[in-house]
Amino acid sequence: MSDIKQLLPPSALTSERAIEVVIAEPTVGIDEPIGRLWNVDNCPAEVLPWLAWSFSVEVWDHAWAEGVKRNVIRDAVRVHRQKGTKSAVIEALSSLNLPSEISEWFEHGGAPHTFFLEFVASDIFAGGYTLSQSFVALVDQVLANTKPVRSHYDVRVSETATNNFYVSPAMAEVMIDGAAMILSLIHI
Repeated sequence: MSDIKQLLPPSALTSERAIEVVIAEPTVGIDEPIGRLWNVDNCPAEVLPWLAWSFSVEVWDHAWAEGVKRNVIRDAVRVHRQKGTKSAVIEALSSLNLPSEISEWFEHGGAPHTFFLEFVASDIFAGGYTLSQSFVALVDQVLANTKPVRSHYDVRVSETATNNFYVSPAMAEVMIDGAAMILSLIHI
């Protein structure tokens, strides 16, 4: 490294000098080799938001567990390659530890360009989520960024089957920006 402390001319602005001081300071920044920073498995946790930004991750929450953050970054390129497909939606949701199933309109006889996205409640809870407005907003944000633009959807949340089952009339409808997302709670 050079012993030169200043590269700016005497006419430099105060803000330019402040930037020069920060850049020249060897203790400022990250003391990791660049190759380690670009590897999602080796990247320090405090740098993950910048790695996510560099991979164009569109849905990010600083409150997620570190493993979820790493999964989202790891799967970002695959999701971007498949955007606008059923696979992209499933991949993006599974990166968040939210396994789901999609039934497209031609599979269930619905209106063209619609689909049902189904979650199992125990999978949602196992992923660290609750059935709340924030969960609905997260799913809506993921779908808005990955589904085909022309498609509309309904979301169903059900419980897994045990020995006996019965259907409860419990039904909740949540509004997001004027679009209804239906959470059908089927007790089994």
